[in-house]
Amino acid sequence: MNKVRTGFWRGWPLFLRLAIIVTAGLIFLAGLLVLFVWQWYQSGLRPVDVADNAAREFVVERGQSLESIAENLQERDLIKNASVFSWYVRANDHYSEFQAGNFEVNRSMSVAEIVNALKDAQAANSQVTIFPDLRLDEIADSLVEQGFDREAVDASLDASRYLDHPVAKWWPKDPLPSLEGYLYPETLNVTGFEPADLDSVVERSLDEFVRVFEANPSLESDLAAQGLTVHRAVILASIVAQEASEPEDMAKVAQVFFTRLNRGASLGADPPFFYAFHVLGQPLDFDLDHPYNTRKVAGLPPGPIANFKDKALLAVANPADTDYYFFVAGDDGTIYFNKTLAGHNRDARLYCHEGCRLPTAND
Repeated sequence: MNKVRTGFWRGWPLFLRLAIIVTAGLIFLAGLLVLFVWQWYQSGLRPVDVADNAAREFVVERGQSLESIAENLQERDLIKNASVFSWYVRANDHYSEFQAGNFEVNRSMSVAEIVNALKDAQAANSQVTIFPDLRLDEIADSLVEQGFDREAVDASLDASRYLDHPVAKWWPKDPLPSLEGYLYPETLNVTGFEPADLDSVVERSLDEFVRVFEANPSLESDLAAQGLTVHRAVILASIVAQEASEPEDMAKVAQVFFTRLNRGASLGADPPFFYAFHVLGQPLDFDLDHPYNTRKVAGLPPGPIANFKDKALLAVANPADTDYYFFVAGDDGTIYFNKTLAGHNRDARLYCHEGCRLPTAND
């Protein structure tokens, strides 16, 4: 006598049975994946080494992106994974609370503990930062924001107070320049926020500028070989730093500017024009004959337009061995170099829409 088959699958078509098995398998695998990602995420939140509590200095610059902060932490081996750090910060809306400045963290700290440290304004204010690529008036505003009195800031940024500093040997005597371009970007320890502390910050920032030459003994002679005094090199480097951020691009930009200077042409650079607009009250009119309107007026502007790090000065001392005559910064962050006006116009048309729009008073 044949037995009657009973059970869960009785009467179910084969294709339906297979679909159920496959679906169950996919759900199982998805569960494993979720579990794996969760464990990976939780591992990334834990300290790199709970036994290593040696303090390490970590700097957050003003305006620095979350991704850049996370990458720097991972490079310093202070966190396990930059992506985990970024996800944690975004998920908990901490980024807006981060402070610029210098902090002490260590490898025994969890991601949550490091995040809390970067939010600690008291820790950030134990140092003072001269940020890069800023005009002197922007540096002054930054120093006020960091805790100094406005009157003390204005007094400390008077170049005539530092005529005995070694940096003054490079300044023209008449007229005496401002400190524009000479305050080297650096984070410096302070004991308080009194005028004497600020004078010390300015002096030590100028010391760092001089140390660029001490660390590169041939720098002054290399600049002279390019036909530049140190002060004129500072002017050009301040423009180069506004046009490019990577050393290779800086060297190419410097080459373009040298080619134009040697041919008696205008630099074709916009940053000096905007400097004159913000600092000197120059109207937003590129047709004006104005020494800072380097779209129209040949040669270098009268003075530097911002401070910069050493890589800009080194690019001016050692420009690229290229023969470009034009460049445009694309909206994608890439700088496009070209030898011909037709090629330059094509690059601008293809790659520069927002960045190449006509300027307004808000720029």
